[in-house]
Amino acid sequence: MEKTHTVFILGAGASAQAGVPVMADFLDVARNLQKSGRVRAADEGFKAVFKGISALQQVHSKSQLDIQNVESVFSAFERARARYQLPRVEDPEEIERLGDAMRSVIVNTIEQTLQFKIPEGWDDHQIQWRGPIGEVPEPYEWFASLIQRLQENGHDVSIITFNYDIAIDFALWRQEVRFDYALKRDTPEPDPSTIVRLLKLHGSLNWAECPECLEDDRVIPIPLDKAREELGFKLSSEEGYAILPIGSQIVEKARKTKAHQHAVRKEPVLVPPTWN
Repeated sequence: MEKTHTVFILGAGASAQAGVPVMADFLDVARNLQKSGRVRAADEGFKAVFKGISALQQVHSKSQLDIQNVESVFSAFERARARYQLPRVEDPEEIERLGDAMRSVIVNTIEQTLQFKIPEGWDDHQIQWRGPIGEVPEPYEWFASLIQRLQENGHDVSIITFNYDIAIDFALWRQEVRFDYALKRDTPEPDPSTIVRLLKLHGSLNWAECPECLEDDRVIPIPLDKAREELGFKLSSEEGYAILPIGSQIVEKARKTKAHQHAVRKEPVLVPPTWN
């Protein structure tokens, strides 16, 4: 039977119901997380980003830059790094660090807000030692079930997403739907149509970067199936939810899951929507 090709395109709103803030609200949520003390390990990165945003306010009135939108700010930081120019910031090293600081803010904000529900009565000790027991964030459980039904009915499914979070990855994995990222490191299958192609155009919280590898082979995805015992859910301060710190601990996860033999960068692969 001839395959039906089905493509889904997911934007930021797809994860809003799961708790992840949309782009226009992202920085406000990040600032509140910092003030509440929930991101102490990444505090320096948060401080650097908000200092950079203050510097951007100088040019805000004379440009179309939206300093309330995280992707606009991320893009501005990347342009500043390329030119080593940012108003009121003279230290080139400080400008250089802004990109990674923004990645840290994005990673930690998503991890703290993406809502993995946990079974009633479980405590932190059980979560740490029983592996990935978190339930799939809404509405991704329904979406993964839909993907599974489409495959059973002869559809060749691809998903294009502009999101950094791993809600869709986790949902497909828990639904036992096979997928790959269409990266060079993904192993080709005899029948690719049996696997969902998950195309994450702006990167992902579970993608490490190898600076020593060839340019087209630097992205190292941390597979959720191989990381089954190493994902390490943690109780969130939000009652009834757990967090999955895979992006903020990307170096440790790459080492423990033996995803790569070389050292990887501290921040995951997150790509701002810039001109290049």
